[in-house]
Amino acid sequence: MMKDLLVYSAGIKQANSLLDTHRRSQDTLISQSANALSNVYSEIYENNRSLVAFIEETLNDPGKANSQQGTWSRKLSENAATNEELWRKFPLSIALATHALVDNKSTMNGKLYRLRITKSELEQLRKKLTDIFGNQIAQGPNAGQFPLEASGALLYLFLNKGWKPSDSK
Repeated sequence: MMKDLLVYSAGIKQANSLLDTHRRSQDTLISQSANALSNVYSEIYENNRSLVAFIEETLNDPGKANSQQGTWSRKLSENAATNEELWRKFPLSIALATHALVDNKSTMNGKLYRLRITKSELEQLRKKLTDIFGNQIAQGPNAGQFPLEASGALLYLFLNKGWKPSDSK
């Protein structure tokens, strides 16, 4: 279990590191959305670190854990509840990230219509989302989905709303 938690932490940390370049972007929308995602990742990472430390403390003194099972159960439940709440922030951060994809200078009939990415980049992003989440992502977010899956579905749905790529006429 500890190994799985440590691998999970490393994965979260790695995912967060992929945002570093974007967090330093001169483009405010890009840096804000990257920072929002990074903050969620950081909070999840720290919550997981806290859980690992708690489990380690428990295993180092099992007698104490046995005599305080109620406290142990409460702390474990609090950590799990915090983790769920943190993951629920992820779709909101993805929604913010969609704003960074829109070219806010291109309007038609008073409405935004163009993305800031090319047709090729748009196709690559759609393919990457499908590769990661499967074809069911095209259905959009569904009740009961894990927040990460819902986030991917939300982004996929956004990308398929008829936006024009930056290199289209």
